Amino acid sequence: MPSKRIQTAGGAWGPQRVALGLSLRDLAKLCGVSYIKLSLAESGRLIPTGDEYQAVMKALSDYRKPEAIA
Repeated sequence: MPSKRIQTAGGAWGPQRVALGLSLRDLAKLCGVSYIKLSLAESGRLIPTGDEYQAVMKALSDYRKPEAIA
């Protein structure tokens, strides 16, 4: 039987990350979550902890603010 991918929060932030033009490595630097964990979460192979999810979402939100881009 084929394995199903787990739906993770990485699927929620992946499109946002791409739309902002951030690489996984850039996002890892901004949020403090390792590149490997971000990659695994976006590919559905890891479920991030609540703290990791919050760190990523805060980093994306902060990055969108004009003062963070300048």
